[in-house]
Amino acid sequence: DVGLPGIEITALDASGDVRSGDYLPADPDFRVTISDSSGVDRATVQIQLISPDANRQDDGVGSNLVSEVAETPTQLSFLYKSPVLNDGTHALAIQATDRIGNGPASKTLSFQVTSDLQVESVLNYPNPMADKTHFTFVLSRPSEVTIKVYTLVGRLIRVITERTARAGYNQIAWDGQDSKGRVIANGTYIYTVMADDGEKRVRKKETLIVYR
Repeated sequence: DVGLPGIEITALDASGDVRSGDYLPADPDFRVTISDSSGVDRATVQIQLISPDANRQDDGVGSNLVSEVAETPTQLSFLYKSPVLNDGTHALAIQATDRIGNGPASKTLSFQVTSDLQVESVLNYPNPMADKTHFTFVLSRPSEVTIKVYTLVGRLIRVITERTARAGYNQIAWDGQDSKGRVIANGTYIYTVMADDGEKRVRKKETLIVYR
């Protein structure tokens, strides 16, 4: 075995993969999995939390921020609970070496934290839609989200509420029916996505097309 360990970092507060610059809450949780056919030398595992003010917090698997440690002959996994972070761009960096000295391997996940509620990248897919679609959007903070669908003349035909939308990418399905369960007609419609974090409300407006 001459290969480096494989490292995976999963943000548990996100509903999908976190890309560089995505939003996470101020106290995110991460699942870290390190794999190697020769085993992982847990004494070499380094956990670095890098903050925008140039502060760097270095920890190992024995840190009080680490829990749920599980180890097999070829894998080491653990939960890392970040301390509360200030606004800005942060990075979690993991390093590890296998039991025969290959390494260190490294993996870094960067993300944003903000106290200001924002709604970004609002769209629905597919669009045009036939029978169903998914509303997708990115939140800067966990919020309650309400989606309202209107006709072009402003008549409200459907309200969808998601009480547990996360910071980061979110996806909400719609079956293409109005509030009475009727399939809506072909045409162009307006929809709004409103997020409410208890302190601020933000609303974005887009259009969708129904075509069968």
